[in-house]
Amino acid sequence: MPHLFFTSDEHYGHKNMITYVGRPYKNIEEETRDFINRHNARVTPGMAEHTMTWHLGDLFWNTMSIGECTQIMYALNGSHSLVLGNHDELIEENLDAFKPFFKEIVLYKDMKVSNKQRLTLCHYAMRTWRGSHKGAWQLYGHSHAELPELGQSFDVGVDNPICKFAPLSLDEVRREMEKRKPHHVIKKVWTGKDFPTDHLPEGSH
Repeated sequence: MPHLFFTSDEHYGHKNMITYVGRPYKNIEEETRDFINRHNARVTPGMAEHTMTWHLGDLFWNTMSIGECTQIMYALNGSHSLVLGNHDELIEENLDAFKPFFKEIVLYKDMKVSNKQRLTLCHYAMRTWRGSHKGAWQLYGHSHAELPELGQSFDVGVDNPICKFAPLSLDEVRREMEKRKPHHVIKKVWTGKDFPTDHLPEGSH
């Protein structure tokens, strides 16, 4: 498996986002240069061939040209995959032009990042997801760091202060998740099924 990185909600080309979210840039040109530099500082040329950055939606604003988007994709180190967000109309309407830049373009992604660790990727935060009661993680964007924390779900959008306008590595995500506990356990089971207790918090069984 390649080195994994995760980010979301860059909103390249969306000048009003600087004001809406309070991004520290004079204009979108300055923002774009800094986002690219921060990405490439994390995904360095020496490791670029063996990395995958997952963008969890809202990558390009719909006023951008395909050529402008193409220039940005060529400038970003490493390989890329995309979970579509609510503002990815440009990509959805021009899939043939964008497919060469992404290994996958999906609405949702469920993966294992180790033999035991499951990870769900979606543009939107979830209350539950596959294995959420057994320590599985969920990464999302969309909310621009305005949602309260909930269990082992985590906003990897660039506007989260933890992310510092750059992708987070899997190891950084792991360190963040180690601070958190699953936010629910299954307490009711159907007749005839033994209740598994190995995943319950200490002291609850």
